[in-house]
This record gives sequence, structure tokens and C-alpha cells, in this order.
Amino acid sequence: MTGNQRSCTCDQCKNMCRRPCWPTPTEAKRLIEAGFANKLMLDWWSAPDNIYILAPASVGRECKKAPFNPASNWCVFYNNLGLCDLHDKNLKPYEGRVASHDIGTGVHKDVALMWDTKEAKDLVGAWSKEYIEEDDD
Repeated sequence: MTGNQRSCTCDQCKNMCRRPCWPTPTEAKRLIEAGFANKLMLDWWSAPDNIYILAPASVGRECKKAPFNPASNWCVFYNNLGLCDLHDKNLKPYEGRVASHDIGTGVHKDVALMWDTKEAKDLVGAWSKEYIEEDDD
């Protein structure tokens, strides 16, 4: 899966950061290797079984499970200028790289299905064992 990295600062595009974008398993591994493991959360895709995904956390959900509504708070990488801190580090997740105000993300399910492999499940398991914090919800 490839995609051109987009960069638009219109309000509609910036507001997409209300729900953290999903990385591919390879990109999540790169985020961990770059020192951002503690800024991820455990999200999921429910169809027909849960597929677990490591994604940038919503603010306040670092090292926790995603809230039922991941759009309940901004992505931890959304900065005070209304931009993604990962963009210039070449670490912006695939879903965010290809999103635009014309089409939205449009690849949410495709990215989720990439996490339904043994390697991706092993990555989720290893991260969860080391980083996940139990919470009340």
C-alpha cells in the first residue's frame, strides 16, 4: 500500500485529527522504534471478529485501550499549530497521509485488515504486554 503524503491546513483536514489515523503494522513498528510507543493506544476493528490495531492515542488514552468513540479527543500528535507532529518526521500513518478534504480517509477498513496477520498480532501482543495500562472502561 503506497500513498502520497498530503499536507493541507484547511479546517476540514485539520479536524480529521479528532480521530487518530491508523498506521499499517510496519508503520506502527517504526513509531515504536522512533520512541513513540508510549503515545500509542490499542484500537480495534469489529467485523466479524475484533482486529486489534496500534494507533496514535487520543489525548488522555496513551498506553490504554481506545475509547468507544476515538473522536472524543484530539490525536496526541496534533500540535498547537493544528498540524501533525509526525508529518515532518516521515512517520505519519498511512490513513492520515492519504486523507484529504475531498475523500476523507476512505481506507480505514483496508488498514484494519492489514492487522489480521500473525506478525501484526505479535506486535500488538508485545506492545500490550509492555505498555497497556488497565483502565476503568
